Amino acid sequence: MAEERASGGDRPEFQRLLGELDEGDIVVVWKLDRLTRSLKDMLLILEKIEGRRRQATLCAGG
Repeated sequence: MAEERASGGDRPEFQRLLGELDEGDIVVVWKLDRLTRSLKDMLLILEKIEGRRRQATLCAGG
């Protein structure tokens, strides 16, 4: 489990999370706007996750 309060370009916990994913792991993002601010960046992140045979789940949180 990882939680990060930083915003902007440098997000060390998120980068660590991406690097430590094992096959079969699932990344759950509660609020999409906390993952990224642009569709282009979101697609790149999802490609990174799913390209390594991991799963991403996006939830519509409040």
